[in-house]
Amino acid sequence: MAQEQTIVTVFLGTSAELEDDRVLMGDFFGELNQLTADRGAYFRLVRWRWDGRNDPLRDYDALVRESALCVFLFFTTGGPEMERRFGMALEAFRSHGAPQIVTWFRSLPDGRALTAELEAFRTRLDQQLHHFYNTYETIDSVKLGLLLQVARSMDLRSGWQGEKDHGQAPSWSLGTMLPGMPAAGGLPLGAATSQPAGSDVMGLQIKGDEVCLWGTPVMSLSSVPAYAGWQRLHAERAELDALEPTYQRLRARTLEDPGDQAARDALLGISLRREELGKSIDLAQRRFLEFMADMSRRTVQGAGELTERQRQAYRLVNRGMVEEAIAILDAEEIRRDRDRAERDLMALEASREAALARLRSHVSEQVQLAELLESRPGEKNAERAEALLRDAADCERAHALGYRAQMRLAGLLVDEMRLTEARTCLLGALSQIEPMTHGCSDEVASDFGSIVGQLLEVCLSLGDAETARRAGESRVSFLREERPDWDLALAAALRGLGRALTRLGEYAPARRSLTEALEILPEKTSTYHTSVLREKATALESLAELLVREGSFEGAEHAQVNALSLRLAAARRKDADDEDQVRLAWSMTAYGTVLFLADGGSPRRALKAYEANVGRCRALAKGRDPDRLSLLAYTLLQMSQARVTADLADSALEAANESLNIYQGLYGLEPRAFVGNYVNAICVVSATLAMGDRFDEAESLLQEGSGLVAPFAEERPETYGLFRLLCDYALLEVRSIRGDEGLLEAARAAAGEAERLMGYLPTAVEYLYVSLLTELADAEDCPEQEAVDALARAERVARGAVQAGRDTLRGPLAEALCELGRAHAEGDPRQAASEFAEARDLLEGLAADSPDLYMGILASCVDGLVRLAKNEGAWDEVLRVRTEELRLFERVGLGFEAWWVTEALWDVGEAQMELDRLAEATATFIDLEERCREEGDGEVLLACWENLGLLCGLQGLWREAATAYEVALDVAADVGADDGTTDELRAELARARASAEG
Repeated sequence: MAQEQTIVTVFLGTSAELEDDRVLMGDFFGELNQLTADRGAYFRLVRWRWDGRNDPLRDYDALVRESALCVFLFFTTGGPEMERRFGMALEAFRSHGAPQIVTWFRSLPDGRALTAELEAFRTRLDQQLHHFYNTYETIDSVKLGLLLQVARSMDLRSGWQGEKDHGQAPSWSLGTMLPGMPAAGGLPLGAATSQPAGSDVMGLQIKGDEVCLWGTPVMSLSSVPAYAGWQRLHAERAELDALEPTYQRLRARTLEDPGDQAARDALLGISLRREELGKSIDLAQRRFLEFMADMSRRTVQGAGELTERQRQAYRLVNRGMVEEAIAILDAEEIRRDRDRAERDLMALEASREAALARLRSHVSEQVQLAELLESRPGEKNAERAEALLRDAADCERAHALGYRAQMRLAGLLVDEMRLTEARTCLLGALSQIEPMTHGCSDEVASDFGSIVGQLLEVCLSLGDAETARRAGESRVSFLREERPDWDLALAAALRGLGRALTRLGEYAPARRSLTEALEILPEKTSTYHTSVLREKATALESLAELLVREGSFEGAEHAQVNALSLRLAAARRKDADDEDQVRLAWSMTAYGTVLFLADGGSPRRALKAYEANVGRCRALAKGRDPDRLSLLAYTLLQMSQARVTADLADSALEAANESLNIYQGLYGLEPRAFVGNYVNAICVVSATLAMGDRFDEAESLLQEGSGLVAPFAEERPETYGLFRLLCDYALLEVRSIRGDEGLLEAARAAAGEAERLMGYLPTAVEYLYVSLLTELADAEDCPEQEAVDALARAERVARGAVQAGRDTLRGPLAEALCELGRAHAEGDPRQAASEFAEARDLLEGLAADSPDLYMGILASCVDGLVRLAKNEGAWDEVLRVRTEELRLFERVGLGFEAWWVTEALWDVGEAQMELDRLAEATATFIDLEERCREEGDGEVLLACWENLGLLCGLQGLWREAATAYEVALDVAADVGADDGTTDELRAELARARASAEG
């Protein structure tokens, strides 16, 4: 395949009198292309000359604008078209940064002068346009300058733009844009150089009097005046040349007479000097190239910053007059000019500092006025105060006056839950206060802690846990270094950092941070200031959140109980304020959530906590404060979820709708902070609607929620992706319950999204992921092997979580095992039995604690085991499994699952019959008959009497058998049994009577 090339267009504009130089420049670029073409770059030279006539080729205008480099060569004449093309190039450069422009004037021989027009143009270049022009005596000076500029652009791979040509022959008639030498397809940095690292300058090196590019000679320096003027290089080379005959003579003497010590000593000395000169010459050559390269850069890109002395010095160097250039750059004159500039700067800085001080005072006045206005009632005063703070903060930020106005405005915005704006203010304040923190006053230290702590909390609310982590680390580091004795502040900083790490899923460092925070705080707080109680309670609540995310619900309950007791104690203190009641209410709701999880989803204890707290939350939210409204909405939502689990659909829907309405308003105020809660409320409302068979309403609401959170999830999946997944999962559940067909693709998509999110939030997503895989396997049209694969993945993920101590996945693990058992029952009964048995062991413990959630799955699992045992004729196993199940039913004491008990009793009686334990079987069916009669289950009642008749007959109790068949016939008549069943019962009755009489 042909190599991709970057085409570099160079526009060369000259007057007709420089025809020879035009030809030599064309040859130069042709030679350069022989080196660069194989390396992915090709220089296309566009040559144009002004011969004094009108130019019909108007396309040259586009070539000038679109080229990468414009080279203008002047001698004695220029002309309006040359100047126009120069102006066009300069305008393009100032607008777009390209093309770069190089301007040379050929030195005038004696008796020749510039035309008046060209003299005026050259003066305008220097004085008005601030564009540097250089002079040259031979075209080699121009070639060296261009070679250095090209090499530098290749080396930096920046500033140039180019077009790609995929191996086709370059066209010299097309204009292109200049290349940036990209990493792929352009000239690689330092590629293919044959010299040791550091021995060249941007791939260029001097060998003898030749400049080499990547080791290949490109041009001679013998006719370059600047090179001739580099005196040290030539002096040392002359000395080296002078040493050579002596060196060769001494070397020959030592070879002829190795014992000639005088010759050996002299040879050693001259060899060392020779080596020293060689290194010095290499260095001088390198310094020459570096100087000329820097001159090329500064005269092209930074010409406007050059002083008149520098311009003259550069031009003298190009003429080989280095000593004159040194004289122009007079050190004493430069020092005097620099001293004057420093004095001017000091005067300006003093004036600036005075102005900044006045600005700071006026900003402080604005903040003071805003604070006083806030003391007045009324919305207009509040609006005026905010406007003043905004104006003060803008001025403070624009002129780097400090941080206090921005910090004060951020506090106001946080109070109003306008967190995105608050984050901007806090970041601005942080940028100003951070440089002030080393060796700072206590006031600055306190303000820094306040800014960083508030930034952490704001970022957590906005889902930006990474910025929150950085803020937390900065605060902890500052306190350790600058205020190691501020124990309470350090505990708060460690607690904030622990929360950020928890949100990032970095649980081990989060635990270390929270543990250290709690170790700093006193164990017994009754005698300490209320602020200590508050901080310890907050740290314990943060620890409880971490433990919940880890699945350690027992530990989370313990931490939350301790936090709640501290909140109660703080709220009862004399110095307690209204915020202590808010914190207590938040803690009470969090306690209910922990109870719900610790009880395996059983709502009883949690529901009591929520219902005891919702009145307090409602009273606190009367003022419509956003934070307190959020508290009420969250409590209502949690209470609604508990009511859904308790099958209290109507009251659940009422609470969920109220929560949804509040979150809708808060979402409008600050979308990033509340979109997750809003979507969560949508899911709960939809679940309650589905419980009442209002599937269409539920589906519509969930689609709205999914669309709402989608853009947030795309931007920050690690924060918001879970909420979109919740919507998708709930939508799948609603459609499944409604009996929709064609859910396979939706299940696949949701499971795929969950798998993607596992990379961001494995512990948060794994429960949903396992549930979605189970849903996928359960889809009606799911291929058998795909279903088995999905269940196997669900089992692996759930097992890994359980082994890591996250017990919330025990239920999903058991369900996955149970489904796998069903899938394997036909082809691999041994594997199925193992899966059913493990699932049953898990479910027995779960069902004992949370029968509402797990008893149905357990019954299904036991059914699977019983079917396997029946298929193998293992009736003793059927009897054992069903007997254990009945004992669990008895312990749980649930009455509404009567059909489970009926089925279990039937299998027990059937197993006893198969095992010839007839008396026990008779007792079992009598028990079952009584249960069926109470529940009105006629068909099972009929089967019971039929079996009782059979059992009595087997035991020779024919009168009892006849009675049983008589009752069976009566039940058959009641349930409308078919004639065949009735005829069989009559036949059995006749046989029993005959046997009884015989």
